Amino acid sequence: MITDYNISKRLIEIYNKIASNTEFKFATEVMPIIRKTDYDIGFINRYFFRQVNNIATKIIEVDKKQWTSFASNSFYLKVSLRWKITGRRDVVYESNLKSLNEANKVLPGVLDKLQNDLLQFYKP
Repeated sequence: MITDYNISKRLIEIYNKIASNTEFKFATEVMPIIRKTDYDIGFINRYFFRQVNNIATKIIEVDKKQWTSFASNSFYLKVSLRWKITGRRDVVYESNLKSLNEANKVLPGVLDKLQNDLLQFYKP
């Protein structure tokens, strides 16, 4: 049974972990760099974070290096998605919308961040 005491105790543990960790870092937004090899493959992986304790905070896109370094950090909600960048325009659009809808189940709000640019980085 969850009690106020258990919640308070857990919050104190989290605070102490943050306060004692002098190497605690925050994720910073990074725009993906698309290479010719990515276009040859036809897709990229994209990575997004948001602070777990505040749904009003901005969702940011990060690179794979940050994604890996923050993988076990419980202070961020995280999602990755496969983003199609080549092919038939309608197929790319639908594929990215599907990926985005799935990602939005894990990280609500990521759909709002990208839904107006489902063809971002697209090349026919």
